[in-house]
Amino acid sequence: NQFGGNPPPKNTVGGLLVWGRILFILSFVAFTIYLIAKTRKHIRSKYGIPEQSCHGCEDFCCALWCHWCTVAQMGRHTADYETYAALCCSENGQPPHVPSVEIVGHPRHFHPSNGTGGIV
Repeated sequence: NQFGGNPPPKNTVGGLLVWGRILFILSFVAFTIYLIAKTRKHIRSKYGIPEQSCHGCEDFCCALWCHWCTVAQMGRHTADYETYAALCCSENGQPPHVPSVEIVGHPRHFHPSNGTGGIV
């Protein structure tokens, strides 16, 4: 210390708060990636969409590397936003009078040969 005497005590409480915040943020990010991957896997299973690359971990890779795109893709596949307006805080993202997306015969169902990455 330049003024003599004992050095000021180290602030261990502040350090713990910083590490606690970092741990919370990392846990939140990991949980979000997990939820996106599980939801994408469920949607692929429900609509019969096979994995195209990264077999066995495609859902995780999409959720990790491009989670915003993955969420948008899931939204486009499960609802017809071109016909019906989106609605926040509803069961399926659209008003209650909107019919559910058909699994078979729906214009947005999977067609492996069209080169659209699984969504028509």
